[in-house]
Amino acid sequence: MRDTLFQLGSVLAALAFSTSYAATDAAQDFVNRAAVSAQFEIAVADLAKQLGDDSSRSFAARVRREHEESRRELVRIAGEEKLVLPQQLDARHAAALESLRGLRGTEFDRAFARTEVESQREALALFEGEATDDRNPELRAFADRNLPALRDHLTRAEALYQ
Repeated sequence: MRDTLFQLGSVLAALAFSTSYAATDAAQDFVNRAAVSAQFEIAVADLAKQLGDDSSRSFAARVRREHEESRRELVRIAGEEKLVLPQQLDARHAAALESLRGLRGTEFDRAFARTEVESQREALALFEGEATDDRNPELRAFADRNLPALRDHLTRAEALYQ
């Protein structure tokens, strides 16, 4: 009986550890993706400030400001949760940014708008998923707080792309 209880206790402890580990992995994945998304949005907005027309610059200024605020909050939460933020863009986002750097005039504005639509859709899907996840209440609340701004960004990006 004692051996059975010990084995049961070991199994329960292993399950608790693996659940905690999976939750940490999921939190780290969200933080990685959200941080890269914000970093990309800020970099693209800076580029639009230099190369875009008035509409692109206006949209970019708003997106930059709101993503900077979101990123600051994410940095705080990641620190509290002992999660690490990536320090650079992933290869896909770096390549997208580099391709925008080579464009000028209406070609830039059109590509900027298309990039923003794609990027905002991706960010919205990421944050909607996290806002329904119960594993980390702090990240869930963060995602939920940012959904209205992301929805607004997508609507504005789509209008810019029209």
